[in-house]
Amino acid sequence: MKDAQKPDHVSLVTLIQRLKDGRFVIPDFQREFEWQPADVRDLLRSIFLDYYIGGLLLWKGKPETFDALACESIYGFSSTAHPEHIVLDGQQRLTAMYYTLVAPDVPLPNRASRYLFFIRADSFVDEAYYEAFVYDWTPTGLKLLDNRTEQFRRHLFPLSVIGKGGWELGNWFQGYENYWQGVADQARTTDDRAQAELGDRHARGAKSFGEHVKDITEQYQIAFVELDRELDLAKVCDIFTQVNSKGIRLDVFDLMNALLKPKGLQLKLMWREATPQLEFIDSGRMNVYLLQVMSILEQAYCSPKYLYYLLPGQPKTVRDLDGSLRSEILVSDPSAFERLWTGAVKAMSEAIALLRHPQEFGVVGPQYLPYVSILPVFAALQIRAGAVDANRRLDAHRKVRRWYWASVFTNRYSGSVESTAARDYLEVQDWFGDDGAEPAVLAEFSSRFRSLDLRREVRRGSSVYNGIFNGCGSFQGTSFSPGIELRR
Repeated sequence: MKDAQKPDHVSLVTLIQRLKDGRFVIPDFQREFEWQPADVRDLLRSIFLDYYIGGLLLWKGKPETFDALACESIYGFSSTAHPEHIVLDGQQRLTAMYYTLVAPDVPLPNRASRYLFFIRADSFVDEAYYEAFVYDWTPTGLKLLDNRTEQFRRHLFPLSVIGKGGWELGNWFQGYENYWQGVADQARTTDDRAQAELGDRHARGAKSFGEHVKDITEQYQIAFVELDRELDLAKVCDIFTQVNSKGIRLDVFDLMNALLKPKGLQLKLMWREATPQLEFIDSGRMNVYLLQVMSILEQAYCSPKYLYYLLPGQPKTVRDLDGSLRSEILVSDPSAFERLWTGAVKAMSEAIALLRHPQEFGVVGPQYLPYVSILPVFAALQIRAGAVDANRRLDAHRKVRRWYWASVFTNRYSGSVESTAARDYLEVQDWFGDDGAEPAVLAEFSSRFRSLDLRREVRRGSSVYNGIFNGCGSFQGTSFSPGIELRR
């Protein structure tokens, strides 16, 4: 798509004005502003030392996307907003800049008090940069905001002056320089040479510091990438998921929860109600696995991009065999989504019970499940096996067992699994109706099984170790051979 991603940059002073205008909004799926005061201070130090602070990822929004993502203003913003960009990456930095440079009269999140940030101008001029950036939350610090003479005397430059705009910045530095020039002039009238030299030095320092701050505000550039406003919502959310794949991860469940809210669905509440049925499996991704079950059953795929097509009324473009394109909607309305969710919870609960059964798969404890990531496709295949004609149903379940054990002993689900799950789901489903369409994983297992030295598998927790442990239990004390099981 033309102009889908447009790299650009903006000066600090322009960025501050855009922050004050309320042009940046935060989507509901973003985590709250959670930086500590020291984190905020370090960011400002980097800016004023002209260091690179990383780029922003912004999406040029429009009313429907602001509503769909339940966007809110940046923390502390209380004026009339003029939303323009949805912040996909850079919320913490933008909020830190707004909080320090505009200084709204609100406490720092997770703190009882309002925090103010200052630069010790004399320390900065002396290149004592790690001492120069400070913050204060005490009543004394708050009173200091209204006392410029005391600010000048103590060399404390409030960063909130930058956010005032207009002539405020220039007036502050002119006042600071004049204050110390006045100290020098007064000292000369009493022939106090040491004080006069000190005043002159600080006056020169004030001028130098003022020029540096002016240069930074006008010339420091913050890089950003702007995504085109016409980009598909599913694609934008997929980009966000990839960007946040490191650090504190915000997964697709958080995004889906935000996107479903305007449709009257509380996905987090639905997950909370489902949790007791699934407690056996200790995984922080079980809520995503339920969405993946839904997606596999509806469209065979389960990567993040495809999960967004589960949104009620969300159109999906499909290419037919003749190459023509058409649009289809997988989930018609919120009630259809709820039915799919309920079915996925039931399927996952039954799949876990089957895995735990001593005469089936023999998983005696959550730590002995070979792969947690196999659960979505396993649950989906159990549903499909149960839906085949009655005279082929037992055979379909037997084929699922063979696929499962082959996957375990070939370490099939040890890496990235979304594409593997989709391929296995389609191949096993074809196998249900055609005995000759055996999935490739069975052939892979057959070629590798004889070379497996199962006696060496003594590392507790490995998938093969767990497979042997579970298999022995599932055969009720008989000599377990996965090769026999897979050939049944």
